Amino acid sequence: MYIHETSVHNTQAAEVVVPIMMQLFQPQSVLDVGCGIGTWLKVFKHHGVDHITGIDGDYVNRTQLFENITTDTFIAADLTQPFAIGKQFDLAICLEVAEHLPPAAAADFVKSICAHADTVVFGAAVPGQWGQHHLNEQWPAYWMSLFAAEGFAAYDLLRSSIWHHPQVEWWYQQNMLVFSKKVWSVPAVPVAYDAIIHPAHFNQKLQYIAQLAQQHHEAQHELALWQQGKKGVRQHFKSFSKALASKFFK
Repeated sequence: MYIHETSVHNTQAAEVVVPIMMQLFQPQSVLDVGCGIGTWLKVFKHHGVDHITGIDGDYVNRTQLFENITTDTFIAADLTQPFAIGKQFDLAICLEVAEHLPPAAAADFVKSICAHADTVVFGAAVPGQWGQHHLNEQWPAYWMSLFAAEGFAAYDLLRSSIWHHPQVEWWYQQNMLVFSKKVWSVPAVPVAYDAIIHPAHFNQKLQYIAQLAQQHHEAQHELALWQQGKKGVRQHFKSFSKALASKFFK
């Protein structure tokens, strides 16, 4: 089960990225695979996309979800299994979802997405990104190969436009690629340049390493105090022994 926190799952990034998608793809219909509480679809609707559909697990908080989209635009499904909605869309999006599914589900998951749209905006967590219930963190080349098996090439059409935007979280800036059966005027992404790490992600890991180093230093200091009899159980035992001795062996 995945818990959607409104502090993270909001329309902030979508308000920046959706207008760019609208300009590039001009979709009249959008499918959001792993839609969460429907924040991205809400923004697509605001920008004039009349036909929106979201699909996600049955666990999604309906109160939060239906603040953003209507009941008839949501489909509950187990995304670890192949899915078929029965209609086509101009655009499908799947953002920071695939890493939450087991590796055995990856190929069918991509196949199911590709069956519903010829253009897909896709992003998934890279190794070491970490997050809630991450089961399959992979470099983009992994997903590129699965999309290629369905006839989709990868294009880097969005990242340069949002890379430094303060309103877009770094995981979107870092991971968002376009997969399409259509041929775009820009070249497909070479595998050698598909995996890039955002500075905010890198700095987060540096801070984490620094925290671990500080905790290690503090633990070593505490251990040294204990070994010297100045801390913890050993010191308490010494104090207790002295008090006991003073009471009974004056």
